[in-house]
Amino acid sequence: MKSKFTRISNWVVVPRDYILCPLCRRPHSLRKCRRFLCLPYEIRIDFIENEKICRNCLGPDHSVRHCPSKDSCQKCHRNHHSILHYYDKRSDSVLLEMTAMVYVAEFEEEEGVLWRIKMNPSQMYSSVAAWSVYKIPSLAKIKLFPATINVYIWARFEGGEKNKLKVQLKVVDQSMERTPKVPLKKENILERVKKVNIADVDFWHPGYAPITLGADVAKSIYIGAPKTNPALPMSQCTIFGWTFFGHVERKDIKEKDHKKDK
Repeated sequence: MKSKFTRISNWVVVPRDYILCPLCRRPHSLRKCRRFLCLPYEIRIDFIENEKICRNCLGPDHSVRHCPSKDSCQKCHRNHHSILHYYDKRSDSVLLEMTAMVYVAEFEEEEGVLWRIKMNPSQMYSSVAAWSVYKIPSLAKIKLFPATINVYIWARFEGGEKNKLKVQLKVVDQSMERTPKVPLKKENILERVKKVNIADVDFWHPGYAPITLGADVAKSIYIGAPKTNPALPMSQCTIFGWTFFGHVERKDIKEKDHKKDK
């Protein structure tokens, strides 16, 4: 006789008629999944397409064209779910955060994967966004992630592998925005600094940084005190290279290309 229950992990069993979330495999619909709601917009769209989920009702096994639901986006009334509505978050005020391109691996002798990370000494612990853990090969197929993971992080510069930093990351379900929010004029900033090793060569370009190194590893990261310059954001030397942070002046923000919007 076929069981009326299904096992979704070693310790969780639910009735077969429960709706299982296609992302976290818990008994709730995708639109109520906290992890899905925390995903950046582009990652949500990629997941919907890869899993062949309807953009309109977020149901399985059919496309928007064949969606039985008569509902539409409550914000723009187009054929997609309201939680897939896109917002243009451009602003005249831009806060630059400390970022770096580094190698990350779960094991000390493992070949590293290039990640973009943030450094935030005001955050008490180091963390990693749950949606990004799939980038670690040994965890790629795990649906129910652990509460914490240990990784090794090192600089992308030659010789960086000799100084690997072991970090415990708390896996968190939290929303994430690109940093910086809009493109900057990197030439304006770089021409006003001396030739230094920059931790993130794409610091000017909006992108996601799923890992945040917090106060728990601050002593192992920062070299010296931050430097100030009236014509620049603040700068800080780290084991990964120089980083820039602080408010960016309007003259250093790229103007929106309105031609692309037509």
